[in-house]
Amino acid sequence: MFIIVWSDDAFEDMSLIVAAYPIRKREFALALRQIELQLGADPLAVGESREEDMRVTFAGELTVFYRVDAEEETVEIGAVRLRRW
Repeated sequence: MFIIVWSDDAFEDMSLIVAAYPIRKREFALALRQIELQLGADPLAVGESREEDMRVTFAGELTVFYRVDAEEETVEIGAVRLRRW
C-alpha cells in the first residue's frame, strides 16, 4: 500500500476548484477518493506517464498530476486541474 502525500500546490489547487464550484464539492470529493484508492493500491498501473517521472490520471472532471517513489512507497500529488469540455 502506497502512502499518498499532497503537495501544498495541489492542496491549494483543490481549494480553489472547490471555492469556484462549491455546489460540486461532493462530486470532487468522490473523484479524489477514487484516485487516492487507485494510487494507494498500484500507482504505476494508473494513469499515463508524462515527462521525466511525472504521471497523470483522471477522475470525473479532475486531472491529477503525481510522482511515484516506489522505494519509499509514496505518491506525491503535485497538481490538480479541472478539465473543461
